[in-house]
Amino acid sequence: MFISRAMSLGARVFVLLVPLVTALDPAAAHTAESRDFAELVDIGGGRNMYLKCRGVGSPTVVLISGKGNGAADWSKVLDPADPVHNAPLDAVSAGEGRLLESEAAVFPAVSRFTRVCAYDRPGTRIEGTDISTPVAQPHGVDQDVDDLRALLAAAGEHAPYVLVPHSYGGLVALLYARLHPEEVAGLVMVDAASDLLRQEAGAEELAGWDASYRVSYPAAPEAVELLDAIGRIEAAPPLPERPAVVLSADKPWQSPAPDAHGESNRGMITFAEWQAAQDLLAASLHATHVAETHSGHNIYLYQPGLVVDTIRKVVDEVRSNGTQGLTAGLVDIGGGRKMYLECRGIRSPTVVLISGLRASAEDWNIAENPGPRVFPEVAKFTRVCAYDRPGTPVGEKPSRSDPVPQPTAAGAAVADLHALLNAAG
Repeated sequence: MFISRAMSLGARVFVLLVPLVTALDPAAAHTAESRDFAELVDIGGGRNMYLKCRGVGSPTVVLISGKGNGAADWSKVLDPADPVHNAPLDAVSAGEGRLLESEAAVFPAVSRFTRVCAYDRPGTRIEGTDISTPVAQPHGVDQDVDDLRALLAAAGEHAPYVLVPHSYGGLVALLYARLHPEEVAGLVMVDAASDLLRQEAGAEELAGWDASYRVSYPAAPEAVELLDAIGRIEAAPPLPERPAVVLSADKPWQSPAPDAHGESNRGMITFAEWQAAQDLLAASLHATHVAETHSGHNIYLYQPGLVVDTIRKVVDEVRSNGTQGLTAGLVDIGGGRKMYLECRGIRSPTVVLISGLRASAEDWNIAENPGPRVFPEVAKFTRVCAYDRPGTPVGEKPSRSDPVPQPTAAGAAVADLHALLNAAG
């Protein structure tokens, strides 16, 4: 007897599973394939990039450093006893303060509740045998997005990601999230730059800021194109709403030494303009805005506990929100054919729902009586996918998958499913 419809949650369901023992425990997700490492990863084109990952669980947190900084920064804290904590201005950005490696730092602390990765963009570290392959400087934010995506893919670090950018890293994260929203489950903006600075700062100030950041030095090779980055973000598709928090510095930066004309902020944005742009960023992301951080620009050094707690909050929200990771559409399985696949949720393993005769993915969203439906309920605790075999109608409409000659053999159906899941990644 064939069951042609997906019935209520209490009914029998046929699911294809990889081991289910970890499905109810997000901290156990990816355990089998994850390993702690800190090494160069081949991203293709004759280039390597340094990547450091630790911990287990999903979503993976990706730490994106500011200009000139790399992975090592996220393993340091400002000495809790250092008096610069009490300074009214941002002493750390001025080169003051005693930094320590600590298990209380963001990278090691986050690794205790989910997977976390940090990396070096080219030119952010120049010493050691494992530096990222140098590239021409200055470079565009689009290259940073492409590099990060290639790096995570080459290392086998799978989406969904919670992106945690600092400073210039905010431009990288925002463009990444707009171009690849299906991979980004949440954002924690750590005093991060954004395209919204254009709305607060004058053209001359932005031009001066851009010019200063385009300069590469032997001791600090990384140079970036800020105005180009802002333009690319503005031109990208809008960012879908995601769980997000904006953390902003409240210690003003120290003014640079006056120039020959006695002006100290000539051609540079002001702290007030930066703060106003942070307000706009929080509003644009529909994000919680934490503006009282008792920190300078490097909040992760001043207040690592605050950053860690905020990341945990966003990770927990992503884990509890079954709509995260929703994808639906036609997937090219080769041979000139496409099949419809719908997936939702995060964590591992993935549950694959296989419908009965003449039933489609839509049937798993139907309940005979008011009550829970299989597809959305499973998505609350792990990733789940359903699909249309060729010839399976959707209500009164034809199948969304390309047709094939009927009848079909079970072996062909198995081959199609295998091809579909591989093609969808």
